[in-house]
Amino acid sequence: MDVSRVEDATPRRPRLEDVAARVGMSPASVSMVLSNAPGPSAATRERVLEAAAELGYRPDRTASLLARRRTHLVGVQMVVGSAFHVDGSGHNTIRLSFSAPSLERIVEGSKRLAEAFA
Repeated sequence: MDVSRVEDATPRRPRLEDVAARVGMSPASVSMVLSNAPGPSAATRERVLEAAAELGYRPDRTASLLARRRTHLVGVQMVVGSAFHVDGSGHNTIRLSFSAPSLERIVEGSKRLAEAFA
């Protein structure tokens, strides 16, 4: 069975491209309307906003932040070791290692990690 053709049972959220297809406009033009940028006419704005409402479109904040390269996320590489600690001795390197940590120890280590970047 070709799993690439199996539809997911969970309906996906409407995307900007879906709104654009509904009104016959480019995604860039629809984006201008939805971000309230100057340019599109009042009639165009009305058509786009109506289509967005009909489809149940909501902006995806995560996608927007990724597109702007501002996710406000920190990637953490975890190494299984003997104790949970933050090692800030290397240049621009912080290493976390832990074994069977409790939630409290994870929170403690996360705070230490944040302090190291402050």
